[in-house]
Amino acid sequence: MPRRYNTTAVQLQERDGVAWLTPPEIKLYDALKETGWLFVPQPPFLGGQDLDKRPDFLIYWRHKAAWAEIDSDRYHPPSQQEPDRAKERVFESRGFSFLTFSAKRVLNEPMGVIQEIAQFCTQKFGQ
Repeated sequence: MPRRYNTTAVQLQERDGVAWLTPPEIKLYDALKETGWLFVPQPPFLGGQDLDKRPDFLIYWRHKAAWAEIDSDRYHPPSQQEPDRAKERVFESRGFSFLTFSAKRVLNEPMGVIQEIAQFCTQKFGQ
C-alpha cells in the first residue's frame, strides 16, 4: 500500500492496481467501470492557495469533469460540512462541478447514484 494511504482509520482495498479505496468508493468505482464511464479515482493532489483537497473521483463527460465526493457521517460530520463546502466553492470558482453523495447511499444504491451523475452531467454539460 502506498505510504499516503497508510492508515488504520478505515479499511482500504486496492482496485485494478491504480487506487486504494474505502468500501463506498469501491462501490462507486465498480459501478462507474461497469457502466463504461471515463473516470479517475483519487486523482493526484490538486494544490495551490486554499486548494488542499483531493477529490474522491473525477468523472468525465464530453471534455468536462465533475468532482464526485462520498461523505460518510464518520469522516464528514456536521462540523466539517462548512469547511468542505467552502473548499467546493473555491474549486467551483475555477470551473469544477461538484456532486456529493452519502456513503450510505452509495453502498445501498450505487446504480441510483450513477443515474444521478448521468442526469447531472446531461443537464450541466449537455448531451
